[in-house]
Amino acid sequence: MSTEKILQGGLLDTDVEMIINNKQAKGSYTYDITISSPVADHHVELLKNVTWIRDFNSSYAEDLRVIFTLDGAVYRDYFHNYQDHLEVTINKMNGSYIVDSTRYKMVILTNSATGKRDTIDYLTSQQLSAFVPIDIEAQCIDLDYYSLVDINIEGTYKNQNMINVISTEFLDNLKRIDYGSGVPDLNIDIVQPDNTNTYGHVLIPTGTKLINLPTYLQNGDNYGVYNGGMGTFIQKFNKKKYIYVYPLNDVKQYERREDKLMIVHSRDNRVGSAGPTYLVDGKVTKIIPKFDYQQIENGQKDIMQYGNALSYGNPDNIYKSYRKIDNGNTLKGSSKTNVKTISTKNMKDGSNRTTYVGTSNNMYRYRSSTILNTLSIYRFDWVESDIDLIYPGMPCVFLMEHAKQGIIKLYGNVQSVSQAYANDHKETHGTINVAVMNPETYMDMEEYDTNLRTKQNG
Repeated sequence: MSTEKILQGGLLDTDVEMIINNKQAKGSYTYDITISSPVADHHVELLKNVTWIRDFNSSYAEDLRVIFTLDGAVYRDYFHNYQDHLEVTINKMNGSYIVDSTRYKMVILTNSATGKRDTIDYLTSQQLSAFVPIDIEAQCIDLDYYSLVDINIEGTYKNQNMINVISTEFLDNLKRIDYGSGVPDLNIDIVQPDNTNTYGHVLIPTGTKLINLPTYLQNGDNYGVYNGGMGTFIQKFNKKKYIYVYPLNDVKQYERREDKLMIVHSRDNRVGSAGPTYLVDGKVTKIIPKFDYQQIENGQKDIMQYGNALSYGNPDNIYKSYRKIDNGNTLKGSSKTNVKTISTKNMKDGSNRTTYVGTSNNMYRYRSSTILNTLSIYRFDWVESDIDLIYPGMPCVFLMEHAKQGIIKLYGNVQSVSQAYANDHKETHGTINVAVMNPETYMDMEEYDTNLRTKQNG
């Protein structure tokens, strides 16, 4: 007799049934940790919680924290005096099998020994073990990020484009890192920039942080990289660690990137409240979140308030608008103005809301803000999650049913993920935030393109 779950009446039922009947689903993984000092390695018997926050929008690495309890004597003898030299290994487990193992720099944030210094110093080891357990909350810092964040760069590149500058700096400086086990095995994953211009000189000021280089190029006055914002993040994906450089909001990436995310919203409010909740189908990870979700930002409101178009003056073209009049004859100047206007998509009444941003060499940063005005942020709860299936800036599509339009497909990118593991329940629960096409703005499903339309004014 078949035990497969069958749904009826929904346009997305076939996709949903594939996920909820996934025979390869693992359920929630479990986790264990071992902490290390210069004098000891200790497997933690009483792990309470592990939490991950991976903010692909404004951070460079995950914020990973663990809460656990140590025997008082173990804490005093092996870790209390080495708090600036601690590391932790976190194992991701499927039963007794180690799926993945990662070592981190560990920084103790809070511990219950702080107010018990006299007790810690004077009790015997036997007394400490019997009466004084130590509760600890610690932050786990990626070792490669810990090394990279301290590297400063400077220099001038001649006749180079953005992708060459970024990749060269990262690859050259990775050779300078020698932390613990040696030079890190880090790969570079850079999405092809929208800005393909070659510049006579690309200046990197003294004191620029290596990890901040892509953001400097994106948001500075002279260059720009992507039309859809910029993110830089260090993360492991498919058991390889990468430095990712990517646009935050570029719906075209769904067709261009191999690994992508599909979020399927079922009309059945029971689906997504228990596993299985995901399926890796070739290069597409399909998930079913819980029925209720949040729309955090309203793209239509942002268009009305901040605009769907912008105008600017290109300093390189100012000479073209210079005019000299002699006896009523124009001697110089090919145009009345050097102002250009770029827009995303006309509003439904045919109008544009245009913001003038002044004269600038770098329009990529302004285009990024304009594009963001046309998107919405959605937050989904994900039961029995595995956020290691998601990489920074991952292209995604949100599928939902509409009474008149049928299946609606909203394309965009993952902005952040988080996950909490409760060791007493042996369960993970996650959230995913995505920026996708706003359904009120793009309900007609017209083609959305981050190569904004440009026209010369005047």
